[in-house]
Amino acid sequence: MLDTEKVIEYIEKIPSNPLLEGMGPQELEQNIFDSYEDIHSLYPKVIISERMIVKQMLYKLEGESNGYAMLKRQGVETQKINDASVTMSDNLLDPYVLFLINQQLQTKSVGHIGRLI
Repeated sequence: MLDTEKVIEYIEKIPSNPLLEGMGPQELEQNIFDSYEDIHSLYPKVIISERMIVKQMLYKLEGESNGYAMLKRQGVETQKINDASVTMSDNLLDPYVLFLINQQLQTKSVGHIGRLI
């Protein structure tokens, strides 16, 4: 369950980020909720930590500030400007958030050594 206050406390503990500077409380809460929903809608059974929410929020804000997010929403996969080209992944979630989710979803398998007769 989303606890916005805990997420805000987490944000206050991490190094400052220019993407969050000047953001009002209402806008911050909206971004927190949106990031939580991004993760929850794709992985409803995962325990979503404050770290996951903040990483996803920063990922989205960075994409918006660089203009990549709009291109991804419109389905653009590659963009070429002069001699430089960019290929975008189709991930909706921050790669680090995906790593944390996969750590939770991994089943712990135990290998056995033996011989069938």
